[in-house]
Amino acid sequence: ALDNLVAAMTGGQSDDIFRAAGDLAHYAADLHMPFHVSKNFNGQFTGNEGIHKAVEIGLAVRNEPFYAAEVQRDRTEAAYVENARDAFFQWIVQANARVAPILEADTLARKQTGYNPGARTKEIEQETEDPANEKSKPYYAALKKELEARGSPEAAAMRDAAAHLAQSDDAQGGAVERLQL
Repeated sequence: ALDNLVAAMTGGQSDDIFRAAGDLAHYAADLHMPFHVSKNFNGQFTGNEGIHKAVEIGLAVRNEPFYAAEVQRDRTEAAYVENARDAFFQWIVQANARVAPILEADTLARKQTGYNPGARTKEIEQETEDPANEKSKPYYAALKKELEARGSPEAAAMRDAAAHLAQSDDAQGGAVERLQL
């Protein structure tokens, strides 16, 4: 993706610049998402199957104004990141630490409501993505409440992603440093 961005910028291809920059931003944001940095990426080892989609889609579409406000809250000024590799690994460690409280919240929400967002049915797939679905509303309300009781770790992940992406550019020259991982 970085090579594509450099090539597009060198060639002055604005559509390709935006596409490649978007790809890079997506990858960087993914480093903040708890289930993108965990072996238990979908709750499959803890009885929380389906939690990845439940948080990233189901919860997000039902609480869009909350999350939109969260990514703006406590914003800091952009700052130059001296060592991008160290920063990336710090982001991964922070994201991974958010997995356990999210799984705890999900376990309690499932117990309270009897709803299983990980059931492999066509109905569950549709219910996850439909914020108006009555059957899933109690689960998502309970999940949000349990997450809030734990400091809203999913919102902190989104907030960190937005803040860190704003800090990833070299403010002194706009250069993108190639990482040697």
